[in-house]
Amino acid sequence: MYNSNQRKAVVPSYQEFFVESVYNLRPTVAAKVIRPPRYVSQYSVPLEAERQKPKRSAKTFGLAHLSLPGPGKFLRKTEPEPPCRPPLLPRKICYDIRRGVPQRNEWNPTPVRPLARDMVVKTKQKVLAIQPKVPALRTVDRRTGSVQVLEPAGLTGKYIFKENYGKVPTYVKKYEKTANDKKKNELFAARGAELVASQSHFRWVSEAERECVLKKLQDNFDDAMHEFQALSVSLDNQTKIKTKALLERKLNELEKTISTVKGLKKIVIKLETDV
Repeated sequence: MYNSNQRKAVVPSYQEFFVESVYNLRPTVAAKVIRPPRYVSQYSVPLEAERQKPKRSAKTFGLAHLSLPGPGKFLRKTEPEPPCRPPLLPRKICYDIRRGVPQRNEWNPTPVRPLARDMVVKTKQKVLAIQPKVPALRTVDRRTGSVQVLEPAGLTGKYIFKENYGKVPTYVKKYEKTANDKKKNELFAARGAELVASQSHFRWVSEAERECVLKKLQDNFDDAMHEFQALSVSLDNQTKIKTKALLERKLNELEKTISTVKGLKKIVIKLETDV
């Protein structure tokens, strides 16, 4: 028979078996499992095409497939026959060949190998030359024996004994010098600008005027270049030669003027005064 624990487990399932419901009479439809698409490599198509190609060059069995010689490669009547390769003689391998006794004039004694005791002597000399290890400075923090080395902990005066201790580094001096020079140049430029502005017969050119001048100079350069390109290729008279020389000089002057105006951010011009 069942014990108490088994009876508790059996009774609910027994009761559920006889529960009447419309949903129990309705046949259940199994859910269709939709699987993800199978993985297909992106290299499968080119690999299949490569596999189907004829691979004559990859064959290594047998003689190589050579193309037939051309019709012009034949032995003429006046030419000698090509020399044949000499046959290969069988190679005799003899491992029992001993060298004969050298003659008196061929005597070349082999160098004598150092004895093993030389190694021992050298090892002893190296060991004796090693300096004894200096114990590191350390301090005991607690009575239980907690030890702290002084040098890694920064408790020794390691850096105060250096030559450049307390001195300004070189890169800082260089930076300060550069900054001072820049400041002096700015002050000099400001004083010069104030001096020029204070004078009545000088004035600064504004940015708009500078851009307008640049635009006019560029237009003149384009017109001169158009005239230069419209010249004929053949210079058959003196007039064409002079015209070309004048246009080249004009283009050079305009190019220099444009580069000068572009390089100067601030321009001062002198006002025309009536004498």
